[in-house]
Amino acid sequence: MLFLSILAWILAGGLALLLTVLGLECWLALVSRSKLNPETRSLPVAILIPAHNEASGIARTLELLKQEVAPGDRILVVADNCSDATAAIAREHGAEVLEREHATLRGKGFALEAGILHLAKHNPPDGVIVLDADCWFDPGSIAFLKSHLVEHQRPVQARNLILPPKVCGPEASVSAFAFLVKNWVRPLALQSVGLPVMLNGTGMAFPWELIRNAPLGSSEIVEDLALGLFFVLQGKGPVFCPNAHVWSELPSDPKVAIQQRTRWEHGYLSSILRDAPGLISGALTKMRPSLLLVALDLAIPPLALLTLLSLFGLGLVCAFGVLSGNWSPFCLLLGAGSLAGLGIAFAWTRFARNLIPAKVVLSIPGYVVRKLNIYKRFAVKREKNWIRTERE
Repeated sequence: MLFLSILAWILAGGLALLLTVLGLECWLALVSRSKLNPETRSLPVAILIPAHNEASGIARTLELLKQEVAPGDRILVVADNCSDATAAIAREHGAEVLEREHATLRGKGFALEAGILHLAKHNPPDGVIVLDADCWFDPGSIAFLKSHLVEHQRPVQARNLILPPKVCGPEASVSAFAFLVKNWVRPLALQSVGLPVMLNGTGMAFPWELIRNAPLGSSEIVEDLALGLFFVLQGKGPVFCPNAHVWSELPSDPKVAIQQRTRWEHGYLSSILRDAPGLISGALTKMRPSLLLVALDLAIPPLALLTLLSLFGLGLVCAFGVLSGNWSPFCLLLGAGSLAGLGIAFAWTRFARNLIPAKVVLSIPGYVVRKLNIYKRFAVKREKNWIRTERE
């Protein structure tokens, strides 16, 4: 029974720690406040857009940018291994275009590296803003990112959200809400206590002196996450800019959406296993407690997986309570789960009520169950290579 007791406490304690961190982040976000107006301080930037076969959507992004850029700014599109009219469309809309071809070195990281090398040779800017070719953004977002670069001299991450497609099932709305919790609620909490945030791939801004020396060229399937952790370890962790708002749309084809989610979640889970131990070690050897807090934030798995693990763990410690009469592990895990659940519910009230209807709550069980195959594949056939998500 002693062995079972130790296992029950390890299981309940580990899950309770993750749930408590998530719950505290949600509650901190509820009381946080952010600046409402961009500062007047600015600097000339290059807006770098890595693009692989983006002919269907890049024109809209470039037209939006024309209304946001200031004199001295540049727009550079890296047409990476394109077989469509991406490069021609970008030129038609006034962008500087770098065409890149390589048989094996493919992926967003290599496109970013090529863009930075090009900028280094041709009048380097003071800062670089990275945008996806199929995103759009609220007016003033570029100005907010610029002012944050001037103020913090660190990488900056905009608020990056996804919208469900116009015609979709309720599970797409659940996915969009999970994305909102990760990319808005949690970074807002980390910002409020002075901790660095993770990078999200689009709406990222960098001081030139930092990005020019960063390791970019890789086939890492979550290159944004790896880049953000690199800067954290360098003592230049990214800051959050919630007033800069970048949007993308979830693919309407469920199979494409699953492909996109599989790639990201497999990459994120791999990063947890690979990078969290190093952050903990760095916190202890370098006496940097902030690294431990970053590791705890990184260790929180996607919401669907955390829900599955928590329910499974709750069932096991409940069985342990029945057998042993010791209900302490069960109460610990139940309490942490309640803290996280209430925090997420109130976060929806403040941040997502106008985006995600309340009725989608009924679809959460189905959404979680359908994610089981993604996590099964992580164990038996993990996604390791960058794959472009097919566009509509």
